[in-house]
Amino acid sequence: VLFQSYTDSDQPDLEYKQSFKDIPNSLTTLFIIFTMDHWYELMLDTWKVAELDKTISSLYIIIWLLISSFIFKNIFMGIMVNKFQAIRQDMFQEMQQIQIRQNIDLFRA
Repeated sequence: VLFQSYTDSDQPDLEYKQSFKDIPNSLTTLFIIFTMDHWYELMLDTWKVAELDKTISSLYIIIWLLISSFIFKNIFMGIMVNKFQAIRQDMFQEMQQIQIRQNIDLFRA
């Protein structure tokens, strides 16, 4: 509804005109913004349509960008922290096994 005038526009120079025409394209476009790819070009492209309010469309894109980048960074950091904790735990267990073997070898000698 927000980008209806953009999708229905007759201007031939709109590069992302099909981005909001239906739900699958809209979700794909939101994912593209989520990955911070072509978001500025999309915003500039929406500015070409006179019927579409520049402030509202820009605010929508920037807010989505901020929220999604915050979520993406948190998910990425969570995965990284979990992986490093698992690696650290594995290394700690290996070190314990090496120390146990060394202690056994000391008592045998």
